[in-house]
Amino acid sequence: MSDIEEGDDNGAVKSDIVNALKSRFDGLPIHELIYYQSYNGLSAEQLESVCEGDVSGCETDTLGMTPLHILACSTVQDFGLYEVLIHKYPQNLITKDKWGELPLLYAVWGDASYEIVLFLITSYYVYHPDYKFDWTTMVETFGQACVPMSMLQRLVGIQEKSFRTQRIDWGTIMQKAVSMPKREDNYQQTLLEPFKALVKCKIMNRLSEIGLKQWRIDIMTFIELFDDDSNPRFKLELGSCRKRRCFLSQVDTALLRFEHEYQTLKETIVQLELALWKKRISEHAEEEGGNMEELNQMMGGLGLQDVAVEEGFREQCRITSQSDVVIEHVLPYLVPVQRKYK
Repeated sequence: MSDIEEGDDNGAVKSDIVNALKSRFDGLPIHELIYYQSYNGLSAEQLESVCEGDVSGCETDTLGMTPLHILACSTVQDFGLYEVLIHKYPQNLITKDKWGELPLLYAVWGDASYEIVLFLITSYYVYHPDYKFDWTTMVETFGQACVPMSMLQRLVGIQEKSFRTQRIDWGTIMQKAVSMPKREDNYQQTLLEPFKALVKCKIMNRLSEIGLKQWRIDIMTFIELFDDDSNPRFKLELGSCRKRRCFLSQVDTALLRFEHEYQTLKETIVQLELALWKKRISEHAEEEGGNMEELNQMMGGLGLQDVAVEEGFREQCRITSQSDVVIEHVLPYLVPVQRKYK
């Protein structure tokens, strides 16, 4: 497809949107009121009075948006207005606009406050406890829209913390991110920086389980330095797509290697931590004038199985042993020499 043909398609879409905007709020006073609330200083009390008996707040405008969509997109966020709209029109929470998006996505995209996002999440539990979000499409939307990494992480974090029984299909997301854009998908694509942000979010949980800081830094640096030679002004070409697929394979290989090697270090780490813990208990006993020979007999070596010391005391010694600091600096001498990514 030529650039001209593609441009004609985009022009037609823009023309449709312009025509829709001309009659967007016809017969929809609640929608219009919310749209201009950032200018007219609409209060929650005023909105509640207007909404009384007005069912138009359940309807959608020519863009498929409810009043809740419009509020979530607003530059001025008012918690009270959210309370009124959701109480009056709870169906707004699960109504999708013409792009298939929910108000929650726009609230996160617009960087709404923690209080507002939490209220939206809670409202889903109250009014629509069995609703299933399409998290995969929501994450894809953020990737294709080039949203900041912080917003992408926030969206993924909401799924992990509040809707953990629902999953994100990262395989589908990454497959689309490494594929050439298609006409049937309106030539949507994920640019280089958002692509790298998606990769970071995809591996974040696995990466956090690797206890060696330097390995985590190595992976993140490798991702940061990746370049697929794509031009953001043009559509992805086959060469860039191949580089992305190869890169994903390299990241996964590196993660698997680090996970395996870190697993082999755990026994050493445990023994080192126990030794430091024992040392701290012994030092404390000396400070208190205790009998070291008797204490050592009770300690039973490094195992600490038979330590006849109060749990609070033992826990305090574990905390003050500074094992986390020592282990962090000792581990680099115990790990294999790093190899290049392959």
